[in-house]
Amino acid sequence: MSITLKSFRALSQRRQQRPALKTLLTTRSIRNAIPALCLVLSLTCFYALIPRSSTYLAPLDQAIEDKSTEAQEVSVGNARFHLLVPATSSNPDLCKLSLSVQILDYPIPVLINFGHPEDPDSYVQHLAKPQGILNYLDSISGEDDRGRVDEDLVLIVDGYDVWMQLHRDVLISRYYEMNRAADARTNATYGDETFRRLDMRQTTIFGPDKICWPIDFSRPACWAVPRGALPEYTFGPRTDHGPEEFNIPRWLNSGTILGPASDLRTLFRATIAEIQKNHTTDSDQFYLAELFGQQEFGRLQHRPDLLNEMRKIRYPGEEGLRDEELDRKEPTSSVMGSNLEGRLTEFHIGIDYESRIFQTLAFYKQFLTWTRASSAWRPRTSPHQGQPFDVQLAKDILQSPSPMLTRNNTGRDSDVADDLSSIYTSSSPWQDVDLLYNIATVQHPALLHIAGGFREKPFREYWWSKLWFQASPSRLRLEAVARHGSMQTDQQTPLIGGYRWLNAAGSSEAQELPARGYGGAWVDHAGGWISWKGLCGRFEEEIYRDSGGEPDFFHPS
Repeated sequence: MSITLKSFRALSQRRQQRPALKTLLTTRSIRNAIPALCLVLSLTCFYALIPRSSTYLAPLDQAIEDKSTEAQEVSVGNARFHLLVPATSSNPDLCKLSLSVQILDYPIPVLINFGHPEDPDSYVQHLAKPQGILNYLDSISGEDDRGRVDEDLVLIVDGYDVWMQLHRDVLISRYYEMNRAADARTNATYGDETFRRLDMRQTTIFGPDKICWPIDFSRPACWAVPRGALPEYTFGPRTDHGPEEFNIPRWLNSGTILGPASDLRTLFRATIAEIQKNHTTDSDQFYLAELFGQQEFGRLQHRPDLLNEMRKIRYPGEEGLRDEELDRKEPTSSVMGSNLEGRLTEFHIGIDYESRIFQTLAFYKQFLTWTRASSAWRPRTSPHQGQPFDVQLAKDILQSPSPMLTRNNTGRDSDVADDLSSIYTSSSPWQDVDLLYNIATVQHPALLHIAGGFREKPFREYWWSKLWFQASPSRLRLEAVARHGSMQTDQQTPLIGGYRWLNAAGSSEAQELPARGYGGAWVDHAGGWISWKGLCGRFEEEIYRDSGGEPDFFHPS
């Protein structure tokens, strides 16, 4: 049984021409994906026929392809990868994140404000999150016990609704690809001279959101931000003309952030100053979005034609208004000055429009499904004239470490390795596991952010058992714990973006970890260590869906 949808030809043509596993959806995956595929059937027909608007920027894939011929960095520096998780206490949701982090070789998380009591003053409490993050960023030095560090890349994720799906190397590689693509688009929009003079580089990537929250389309944070690089009818014929589910994701979600420590310091200092000057709401997303709006308005001043076009875009509730009736405020007051002249407005912020790294759940549910490549098959002959819709595993996924990677020749805990090998082999490929897939943007995201309201929250339970490592989570965690201590050498880390990437230690006490055991978390304010058992031991039955817990024969953490 196969799906033959002639209209999907246009969708497949916009992907990169890269080596990848091409497969057809199987009966099993089709059954799960039918509702979402019906939506895509209609949207791709329109996408193939309707031209793009004048403000549309080059597609991400095309921009990456355009840059592929550029010479790669020949110098090799050392770089650290940090993971910051704002979380005041432990619960099963935090432990689900921790489990996925360990299995996929992400850095040991640093818990921001862990154990801090909630302040009764909402203003003080709201400052705690950005201030805690800034305190950690300020503590990062240019050296560690392994020598000089040339770059610090920091991933910041919400503690209670994020899961990793792909290996950390995929995330880092996509970060550099997406920045190159964004820079190419911005350069084409504003010209090379303006791009270089104002330093419009993208370095800090936020997760996408389909609504501007709080909703107020007079704010530059809502109306001045770019439409991004997605095709005009990515979400069907009602794209940007229907319920929020069909909106192009133009706005940022502060629950997932990735960027260099240096630029994040500047961004969070400005965020704290914005809160202190204009405390409006208890949402850090509001203030970060304000800075994004200031950045984009500052850029638009160098393209008056584009600025005028952006002012005229209609949003829900504005359909019957004349151009002069649209309320479009400018950022006339800020912590950086009374107007835009001479002010810092460039924060190097960008959005993950395609969800290559960050997949937000809110308003995306009907465009997401779970697929497994190895279960697919291609019919020898087809009576249909159309081209079957296929699912590709990207090259970066196929080249990343095996999802079922086990230790070999370690000399200890052979019973763990033997138990795993009785179920999987060390060469089990990504084709053999279920992965979340965005059928509208044609991406397998690196992580899933289950953001949203009461409709989305149940998916923390519904989808947790669908993650590929639930086949044997406790065993895979123990394998990752044992692997962690031996992977942090220059020879064993990949070269990405001109750097050898090492997971950040998180504390000066990190050298004691071999004795303590990996697998827990650092606490920011005291630099203390919390073991896995201390952090998540009481929640193991809930987070392990295979056997309800870990064996007693080996527990280093």
